[in-house]
Amino acid sequence: MVQRGLIASIHAASETFIWQPWFAQVGGNLRLNSTRNSSSHIDTDFGENNNELKGLIVTGSGQLRILPLSRMPFEAHIEKNDSRTSSQLVSFGDYSSMRMGFTQQYMYDQGSVLLGFERSSQDSSSAGRDSQNNLQLNLSHTLELHRISLNGSFSRNEHERTGENQTQDNLTLQHNYTPIPELTVDTTANVGRSGFQLVQGENQTHLTQVSSMAFWRPEEMPLTVIGGARMLALASDNINNVDLGPATSRLRNANFNVGATYDLSQFVHLNAAANVNSVDTNGTRSNTANQSAGVTYQPDTIELGDYRYNWTASSTASHATGGTDSSRQLTLQLSHSINRHFKLSPQSTLTFELNQALSGIAGIKSLNGEQMATKHATHGGSVSWNMNTGDGSATARLSLSDSRSLDGAKDFFQLINFQASSNLPTGSNTSWSGSLTIQASRQGGNRIPLVNGDPATVNTLPIFLLRQQQDEDFNITSSGSLTYQNNRIFGVRGMRFVSDLRLNGQALLPLFGGPQDQEVAAWDNRLEYFIGRTLFRVSALIARTKAPLPVNAELINQQNDGPVRLNKSIMFTVTRDFGAS
Repeated sequence: MVQRGLIASIHAASETFIWQPWFAQVGGNLRLNSTRNSSSHIDTDFGENNNELKGLIVTGSGQLRILPLSRMPFEAHIEKNDSRTSSQLVSFGDYSSMRMGFTQQYMYDQGSVLLGFERSSQDSSSAGRDSQNNLQLNLSHTLELHRISLNGSFSRNEHERTGENQTQDNLTLQHNYTPIPELTVDTTANVGRSGFQLVQGENQTHLTQVSSMAFWRPEEMPLTVIGGARMLALASDNINNVDLGPATSRLRNANFNVGATYDLSQFVHLNAAANVNSVDTNGTRSNTANQSAGVTYQPDTIELGDYRYNWTASSTASHATGGTDSSRQLTLQLSHSINRHFKLSPQSTLTFELNQALSGIAGIKSLNGEQMATKHATHGGSVSWNMNTGDGSATARLSLSDSRSLDGAKDFFQLINFQASSNLPTGSNTSWSGSLTIQASRQGGNRIPLVNGDPATVNTLPIFLLRQQQDEDFNITSSGSLTYQNNRIFGVRGMRFVSDLRLNGQALLPLFGGPQDQEVAAWDNRLEYFIGRTLFRVSALIARTKAPLPVNAELINQQNDGPVRLNKSIMFTVTRDFGAS
């Protein structure tokens, strides 16, 4: 198969003023794009098959600005787009669109006002006419202790051929109150309405919401308190013309929350939180509440010769009521890490780190008195290398982690991750940059068999039986890119060459992945030559992709991942700029 294409583009733009620049400014542009694509291939039954596709796109726009530097700037704009596409076999028709609107602002010392309107329309010989109307209103005002803003948007979309339409209106009022530097209260009220009317039916949705958040941090004590409240009402009415049945949905929600943190000392930090939530869905009410309190101890870093050791201990107690159940829970966690830095040279360092975390959860469900107890362990390590030469940099990091539960189903997750990146100049005009990521993960767990319906009996089963019922999932992914850039190729001033290689796959290394592993591979080369304001560009692309499999049981049974396609393309482009830059 052979494909040929020709693209011609003309762009003209101008901008001037009326009387004086501060009084009125006028600008406009015109763009014409003509495309012609042809393809030919040999059909074994019908011989040579040729096809030609032509397209013409004309785009123009204009803008008027009155008093642009004053407190009352006015702006109006219009944009027109017209395109026609046809082939040897059929004419696809024409398509045109138009967008026009204005904005009027008024700015004063304590705030500003903005009013904007825009109308868009699209006309097509096949689909008919669509139109959109948008109105925007923004108000802001600042007093000594208050900041108030009002934002409104109103939009309507309509398909004139069928009368189908969609509306969406929103009005938001925001208020910020700062009576003292340590206290801030933010309140937002929102009213929204949306709906649509289609041939199949119509819908109307109304939303009313009020929320407030307070932040208090006194200077005389290391205390931070955050509290909030929210009230929400949502109503939706739906009519289905097919089933001739209306449907109504109502939702009301009220939420109150408060949280506090207190630094008891440099190393001991206390925290507490409470939340109350009430939901009413179509007359069915549900109330929930939860409280928690915790403490964290994190001492300073301990220097052990050339090593740095850190450790942290924390505990949290929580209580939840409401809904279908209530519970009490205690969580304990201990984590520590050790690292060391090696100075390989004045520009590069090597860092090693090991870390471990242990956690345990104990609790009880009050509804049936069921005891809950889980233990979890996480181990990890990493080695990283970093080089910074001033003109360029390079990094590489290898990390490993293992996270698993020590009881119950004994789920586990293991991850190996390698990342490398570089940006290194090799001369005054040349440089290499690239990145590589390889990630291997493994996760699984024991499917807990039941003895008389009791999951606790898993600990009484033989180990070989648990291993036989273990589910595992292993996955490897990788991606890489390499870019070479020469800003003066062959020593010619104004001539630049860029070569970009991109690889993605499910093999350990994307470069060595087979067809069944390689997902995407692309090699893009660009040669650019500037002569004054004229740009000559040659682009060559070789891409390797996996084609989707057709729905064919025979192919699926063969476990074929689909054919691999090799696409080649070359494009010549000439661009010339006119007028002031």
